[in-house]
Amino acid sequence: MQGLLRSRWWIVVGSFIGCGVDNGVVMAFTFGLFQKPLAVAFGWSRAQVAAALALAGLTSALSSPLWGKLIDRYGIRPVTRCAVPFFACAMASIALTPPVLPVFLLLYAVAGIASAGASPLPYAKAVIGWFDRRRGLALGISVAGVGIGGMLVPQGARLLIDAFGWRSGYIGVGAIAFGAGRGSARPAGSHSRDNGMRSRRCSVSGTQRIERIQLIATARGTRLDVPRGDAGRLSILGAFGGVPTRRRRDRRDGDSHRAASD
Repeated sequence: MQGLLRSRWWIVVGSFIGCGVDNGVVMAFTFGLFQKPLAVAFGWSRAQVAAALALAGLTSALSSPLWGKLIDRYGIRPVTRCAVPFFACAMASIALTPPVLPVFLLLYAVAGIASAGASPLPYAKAVIGWFDRRRGLALGISVAGVGIGGMLVPQGARLLIDAFGWRSGYIGVGAIAFGAGRGSARPAGSHSRDNGMRSRRCSVSGTQRIERIQLIATARGTRLDVPRGDAGRLSILGAFGGVPTRRRRDRRDGDSHRAASD
């Protein structure tokens, strides 16, 4: 029972739920339901209302690298626990929109910034960090949440708009993003610290190998310039045989066993 509770497939479950209420589902898939009520309420054209979603997409794209850097530095769980409430509150705050178009556009721009942190990015990182053999299956199940959420969340928003108006609809989708997103943050980021420690151990091992290669090159009277970044390190390790494959390790272990038997 304890092994079941600690299974890494709970990361996939949390990622499935998180992707079901991600930025695309909550903000983009429901936007068409709010477009007509907003245009009628404030006398704006549909093109003016649609500009808010375009602006949100722009701010989301610009802020995505920042959220990715925060995840690399602080881990999946801390960033997701901050990003999900930020995104939920940003969506709910659109319910307070006054009849001023720039304010409406500004609220959607802020929601776009917050939405990048509530995107599938952190969930994909969690799945990739803990699945090797069945990584494609795990990612496929996680991303399937987008389709399920895209089917259910807009229906819930439509019911709220029809019953209570568009302002209640924004509060409702914000509540959905907050509840489901917070629930998915714990399993999706449960092993982020161990994953980061494992990544640091791997990077230290690679750095030590590169230092050995540089010492050998210096002893032979040559200079070896190592490119920056992980790709550059991998290229050096690969060129000098510093990335042992499983087959190479198995062959080396077999040779050592044969030598010991002899």
